[in-house]
Amino acid sequence: MHPDTITLGADIEQSIIIPEGKTITLDLNGYTLTGIGEKSKATIVNNGNLTIKDSATGGKITRDSSTNDYYVVDNQGIMIIESGEVSVKSFAGPSSGSSLIRNAGDGREATLNINGGVIHQDGFIAIKNDDLGILNVTGGKISTSGDTDVYTLAAIQNWGTANISGGEIGNLWISAWSDNFTVNTTIDGDVDISGKIIIKKNDGYEGTQKPGLEIKDGNFDVVWSVVKDDVNVGISGGTYTEAPDMDFVQDGNVAVGYKHSGETLYYIGTADEIKNIVENAQNGDEIEILKGDIDLQIEGGNVKITNNGNGKVTANGVELKGGYGITTENPEQGTTDPSEQETTGTEASGNSAKTGDDFNMAAVVAIMGIAAAAAAG
Repeated sequence: MHPDTITLGADIEQSIIIPEGKTITLDLNGYTLTGIGEKSKATIVNNGNLTIKDSATGGKITRDSSTNDYYVVDNQGIMIIESGEVSVKSFAGPSSGSSLIRNAGDGREATLNINGGVIHQDGFIAIKNDDLGILNVTGGKISTSGDTDVYTLAAIQNWGTANISGGEIGNLWISAWSDNFTVNTTIDGDVDISGKIIIKKNDGYEGTQKPGLEIKDGNFDVVWSVVKDDVNVGISGGTYTEAPDMDFVQDGNVAVGYKHSGETLYYIGTADEIKNIVENAQNGDEIEILKGDIDLQIEGGNVKITNNGNGKVTANGVELKGGYGITTENPEQGTTDPSEQETTGTEASGNSAKTGDDFNMAAVVAIMGIAAAAAAG
């Protein structure tokens, strides 16, 4: 069956339903489609295969409701958003309202692919990926506003399967509520996430299903809110303004804090990936290894390198014990002698300043003998 294309030629007020088995392309063409605002009636209900795009600029899908009491878009089929804006006209407040877009949730699988566009809601959830929902995000901007001390408003709230590989995304909320549904989120690619990452079981749920989060890449300017015993989290890559919990960093990867030009960012990746980031460190930079094994060769002088993890760390030929560091000197002067390693205040694992291989018991006995003799004299 050939797809039909509907192109708007003016702003219209209409709620539409795409029937099952129908393939439609909706071109907003710079105009606005406004739902009629009846209770429990979305602007668009898709049971078929729907693509939304805006071949001009300023095209929008919205709903005229003073209470935000229902979805603007309810996808129960296959939907692609290429461009355009989805929003709501009113602000209901963070304790009430309805998600802007729902994907699945009627007892059957539904797939929502977001490749572009702007999806924004003031005061409530932007996208709810419901039970059996499959959400694929490769681009676009998805956001909310109106967070309070009590309510965090999710740009994406995931109760199903979410694959995020691009775009700009605000608060991310991942939760499980039933043993009947698997909840997994994978983040990998050129994606920017800002705000909060909240991952936990739903309040009151005591079943065995744990929400999962796997991060392979991406840029994260986030605050973490994680109930560790209730989740499955694995991190093998990414750049962070706040370090994630090192227990989530998968074995075989390296986590570092890198202070450059006064700004500290945290990087996670393979040893080779981390080397490519930090080995051009310059005067005044600081490198803190938080987890993993790595062998660094830093050419620049006056670079501080510390090992605050439990891995095997070597810097310019010097093996750094846990809790210790060195500062590189000018190339013609060499690197700080191993015996002059700087403690960072963290007791080393196995070879500490108090009980490790460098502890000279004979010297201590001799000093005690001299002190005793002096006291007797």
